[in-house]
Amino acid sequence: MTNTAKKPGKTEKDVAGEGNYSAARRFRKDQTDFVEHNKDKISDLGKQAEKALDGKEGDELRDAEERARSHSHAQGNDDK
Repeated sequence: MTNTAKKPGKTEKDVAGEGNYSAARRFRKDQTDFVEHNKDKISDLGKQAEKALDGKEGDELRDAEERARSHSHAQGNDDK
């Protein structure tokens, strides 16, 4: 007789192996929601980000990006 009981706290939606499917779904939903709620502002948000990079906080933003990139799985992949 095999034990088919599920582990506490785990759901089939929380499958993690090659990736965490529920986290990927949440990320896609959050991104889609952001675009839907801000579609009229996206161009301005991009311009604000560009100004921030060119302004006095640019070095701090680039440092934060580098720290985040150093923690990513795909280090060295520059998708620019």
